[in-house]
Amino acid sequence: MDIRQHILISNDDGYDAKGIQLLKSYLKKTKKYEVYLVAPFENQSGASHSLSIEKPLEVKRVQEKEWFVKGTPTDCVLLSHYSLLKNIDLVLSGINYTPNMGEDVIYSGTVAAAMEASLLGYSAIALSAVSIDNLSYKVEIFIKNLVKLILNKECSFKHTLLNVNFPRGEIKGIKITRLGKRIYKDVVEYIPAGNRNFYILKGEPSFEKETDTDFDAVYNGYISITPLRLDLTNTEDMNDLKKTFKRLKEVLI
Repeated sequence: MDIRQHILISNDDGYDAKGIQLLKSYLKKTKKYEVYLVAPFENQSGASHSLSIEKPLEVKRVQEKEWFVKGTPTDCVLLSHYSLLKNIDLVLSGINYTPNMGEDVIYSGTVAAAMEASLLGYSAIALSAVSIDNLSYKVEIFIKNLVKLILNKECSFKHTLLNVNFPRGEIKGIKITRLGKRIYKDVVEYIPAGNRNFYILKGEPSFEKETDTDFDAVYNGYISITPLRLDLTNTEDMNDLKKTFKRLKEVLI
């Protein structure tokens, strides 16, 4: 009887990216885990929650317990759940080579993979870092301890995924945060080319300086943990909408 716990790792940077390989090495040091890697063949940053509908997806087994998928991060999680793997106890996505904070989470393929796992009923964590190079040794300790807490049911959450971001350099501690406000400057660059017009979407990222946010924590040397929920309903406006449409009912129907 297999009593080992099964962890799926994915990302949006690609199956051979440094971040996911680091994550794999951290988890494989714990012998009671079976670690499976199912990730995109190439970089899918910014893919968000896109998936391939009625399109053949090439899947190749790279080595034992590892596959690449010529598709999106969401495709990887769906294929793992419905076809490639029999058991999954936890899903981790990352470690992304740049942070995913504020509105970044809407566009992030890293967060989307964890979100899809959460939709399928799994506990899921998205992991990102300001810089993937020279990560503090505390990152490995933190990840292994967080995984242990969740798998041992000491840290349980339902219908929620954890969005974790690591600072650059020395880590001062951990903060539970809310999403901050991302600001982009000079988002579009126009490139004339004869009779053809080209534009590049880029932008210099900044953020609003507010306390208790993921930006505030990470850029002050703390690990940021933000719980994200999948229900996008704006419950605060529901009562106002009910009152408004009650008055307009005779006009609209």
